[in-house]
Amino acid sequence: MDRTRYVVESLELQDGGLVAGENELIDIVASTHYELSGTIFWDHDDDDDADVGEGVSDVEILMTSDGHDNITQITNAAGDWSVYVPAGTTWQVSTYREGFDQETESIVMNAPNSVEIELTAGYVDIFGNVTHSDLSNIGEQVELILIPTSGMVRDRIVPEKVFEDGVWNGQWTASVEPGLWIIRATLEASNLVGMASIDADISDGGNVDINLVYGGWLHLSTQWLDFNGTQHHAMETGIEDAEIVDDVEFIMSSGAGVRWDALLTENGEISILMPSGMIEVEGGFSVDQMDRVMEYTATKSISVPGSGTDITASVTQDLLFGRIANHTISATIVSVTGGELTQEEEFNDVKATLGDDGQYDSIEFTMSLDYLGHESVSSYTVSGNVAGTDGQYWNVEVWDESIENWTTPFAFEFGLDSNNSTTYDNLLLRITPANQSTAQSLTNGHNVDIKFTSTDGYQFEQEVIVRIPQFHNFELREPVLDIYGIRPGEELSIPLLFTNSGNGDERFEFEFDDVQLPPDWQRTGATSHTIGAFTDTTHTIKIISPENATGNEDFIITISVTDKNNGTYSPIVIRVKTSLPVLEISVIDAVNDPLFGTIHTFTVEVENSGLVDAEKVKLIGTVRGTNVSSSVTQDVLSGDTVRYLIDIDLTDFDGPSQEWFDFEIETEGQEFGEEPETVSKRYSLKAPGVDDSTATTVIGVVLALILLFVLWYFTRSGSRRPGAPF
Repeated sequence: MDRTRYVVESLELQDGGLVAGENELIDIVASTHYELSGTIFWDHDDDDDADVGEGVSDVEILMTSDGHDNITQITNAAGDWSVYVPAGTTWQVSTYREGFDQETESIVMNAPNSVEIELTAGYVDIFGNVTHSDLSNIGEQVELILIPTSGMVRDRIVPEKVFEDGVWNGQWTASVEPGLWIIRATLEASNLVGMASIDADISDGGNVDINLVYGGWLHLSTQWLDFNGTQHHAMETGIEDAEIVDDVEFIMSSGAGVRWDALLTENGEISILMPSGMIEVEGGFSVDQMDRVMEYTATKSISVPGSGTDITASVTQDLLFGRIANHTISATIVSVTGGELTQEEEFNDVKATLGDDGQYDSIEFTMSLDYLGHESVSSYTVSGNVAGTDGQYWNVEVWDESIENWTTPFAFEFGLDSNNSTTYDNLLLRITPANQSTAQSLTNGHNVDIKFTSTDGYQFEQEVIVRIPQFHNFELREPVLDIYGIRPGEELSIPLLFTNSGNGDERFEFEFDDVQLPPDWQRTGATSHTIGAFTDTTHTIKIISPENATGNEDFIITISVTDKNNGTYSPIVIRVKTSLPVLEISVIDAVNDPLFGTIHTFTVEVENSGLVDAEKVKLIGTVRGTNVSSSVTQDVLSGDTVRYLIDIDLTDFDGPSQEWFDFEIETEGQEFGEEPETVSKRYSLKAPGVDDSTATTVIGVVLALILLFVLWYFTRSGSRRPGAPF
């Protein structure tokens, strides 16, 4: 971020204003301003640095400088503020906030500047009351201490008891720095304890009351194991090859805001009287061992029992600090083969190259790994992921010496024990781009994410960028028509269906040669088209014909296409001609002979040989010399032949006859290039056929009756005549 502004003051460019046409040269001077910013903080942990949560809000900042107007700022919730001031100036920055001392600093602005100003709080008065049923007798022995809450680096303070007639009445007072404090009252001989949190407000201090109750004793010891397995306690010093660095953090909390940094003995132990109930203990420290600093932490919940009048209750616990698991590694790319470096000695940004086979060569990266972890053994797998829609077609592999082959994923081990190494000097990684017809050229290259994953979920990522060179190509998916027709007074949309067959995002520029465009005609359409790699799209241009078009216009528009690399392509020639539909009845088919007394369907085909569509074309069919008429309406597109099915009612005809059928295209409300001709055809109306099934039934009945008669005749009973043959 530059943090520099150039400011132009309001000025009149020229006396009387600018005039049309050329004006005199005008000099405008811009002054340089730098950002002056900072943080106003209250140092809770006494490290002289503005940490998170230490910024002070609503601090009024007054800025003064000779020859300049005063500036007032108010800090935000994080204690931050900023303003731009003229370069080369010196400012006195003063702070104002109730409860804090005023701070002033002088700042020279020869460049952008940021400052931290630490506020010093004044002391505030706090007070409270300790109660117990026998306080008048035991009060002299009760010990009081004010402890800063955890995270606040302050000295512990002994409050002042308030006595009446030589007897402590339970009241106490103290003067402290603002912040959270803990009041602790104890009478250890009687196992009595009371604790509470008190907020010493910067404006009006604070107060709290506590009651002495029976508590229990916590006897806690600490221990930890160094890397070699030797046991120590948390306050042990002078350990060879395993020295604790910095301070040991040990925190106790009993809820309700009572959380403080407790003090361990030199033996790493603590014996402390606590209110009965559940408490939390936690801590941590750093150990310099095995040539690295290792972190140890511990946390434990402990139930403290309650004592009684003549009973002392206690609990003994061990707090074991454990080493935090650490599998950290670092990686450096030391060499690259198979590609071209985009910048010298920058091995993580490589341009792919085409091989003799027309495909991209594999790129091999040699990596050096260092183990920064803290474990005896850390197991890792190496895998790669390639961003981008074509990423699934890339290949990321690692050379496995044990099988002398490329593999993915690849597994290896690091560690601090004697059987493992902390370095891997020649990890060989191979990235193979997708083939040329699939790999895309991205503006920022392909991010190849090399992931080193440990068995417990730790991940280290090394990113390399592989850039695919961009090639450009424009292709029409469908050729344009030889000629486009347009009616006078109408618009014509001409779609150009094309493909960006190049491998990267493209911006095609369309330049139109309209020199042949007739007067009053218009051509519209975007002059550029942005499109992704290997993508189909449609670019539309419009031709607008005026109402006064003559109808004889015939012209050419030529479109030149240029890609963003200034590559050119074959011009696209579009021929446009004013036109009207040209309709012709080409086929009439009755299919079967028409029958009188029925409704007959005729098939009529209408052809449009014109260059424009004909909409709502009505075909009329009539029987000449009669009132019989029928019609059907359909659209007939340019160059199409449409089949009409038209029903003509012949129910009023009651006998055979010869009739002329006339078919014509209605011209009312239509404009045609040529008057459509009426087409006629003569048909003989025939009688409807007899139902064959009825005749067959009658004949069958007659034959059955004759057969029955014959059988009856020859089988009837009666006397035989003399001389009969039998």
